Amino acid sequence: MVRALKQLAMPLVCTVLLVFILMWLLESGQSTRATIQDIVERYEPTTGTVNSARVKTNQKSGRRNPNTYEPLVEYRYSVDGRVRRSTRYTVGLDDTWDKNTVEQLLLPIRPGTKWEIYYDPENPANAVFVLPDLNRYQHTHWQWIFLVGLGLVIALVWLGITIRHTVIQWRSKGS
Repeated sequence: MVRALKQLAMPLVCTVLLVFILMWLLESGQSTRATIQDIVERYEPTTGTVNSARVKTNQKSGRRNPNTYEPLVEYRYSVDGRVRRSTRYTVGLDDTWDKNTVEQLLLPIRPGTKWEIYYDPENPANAVFVLPDLNRYQHTHWQWIFLVGLGLVIALVWLGITIRHTVIQWRSKGS
């Protein structure tokens, strides 16, 4: 009986862990959308002008840590006649290993183009540039959800085989 429980422990732990990882990935996408909605509701919109837009490379040390990339947009906007500058973009947006994704995201964001900027009416220096087509950028999370889902299916199959094998062993010992 103890041996059978030991055989079931690892697949069960893997299954539970994968379920929690999947739930976390789904929740992280929801929280980003909630943050954007919060900005749109609490902040005031104004028109801003893009000064520059480029891909920022976050260099990691060592061979096991590949570089990551994120958008870097510098923009200016005016509130109450005062021109301000910022590089803050949509809150909750993480960097990615896929440089091409960030390059594609930045295609429509060119110097001199006008964009809607959201600023805090209580502190106009606090502004946010909401990146366009954010869902496509966040699409990189779906590959993780797919992999976790696949891992979950494999863990469930492994758990089922282990349970079946254990039941067969119990029955053969009982006969």
